Amino acid sequence: EADKGQVVVCNKKVNNAIIENRNKIIKCIKNNANGYTNWSRFRNRVMYVLDPNATFSLEPREK
Repeated sequence: EADKGQVVVCNKKVNNAIIENRNKIIKCIKNNANGYTNWSRFRNRVMYVLDPNATFSLEPREK
């Protein structure tokens, strides 16, 4: 049988759809913001959007 270019692991096809989706989300954040000038703020926004369990607080956490 000819190679169809598919990778199979544990009887499941493997693809990069999850990574492509995350790249699309990051591009949407950049487009909606009209560019970020502060790298740490952009990184924090991306991490917050990509992590469904993220929480935030107006007050700093106590150590």
